Amino acid sequence: MGPKVLNFGKVEVGTTADQSFTAQNTGAGTLTGSATTTAPFSLVEGSSFSLGEGQSQEVVVRFSPSSKAFSLGTVSVDSDGGSASVSLIGKGK
Repeated sequence: MGPKVLNFGKVEVGTTADQSFTAQNTGAGTLTGSATTTAPFSLVEGSSFSLGEGQSQEVVVRFSPSSKAFSLGTVSVDSDGGSASVSLIGKGK
């Protein structure tokens, strides 16, 4: 999997910013799973996947701040090959 942290920096309240990471099957067989997160973060793309050997899929995360505060979150990725997480950080401005 890609980065361990996605830092969205400062994002204007009422707007959104997207960042992404890649889920990849580095083993044999088919890797199936899903990704989840909570507000003010959401998944735009890649919330579920079924990847053949060597295939990858982009997971797009959106930050939608509703206040001028720091927000911390996590994308949890659970699959039949194990679990992983990516930390999320952003600040409304």
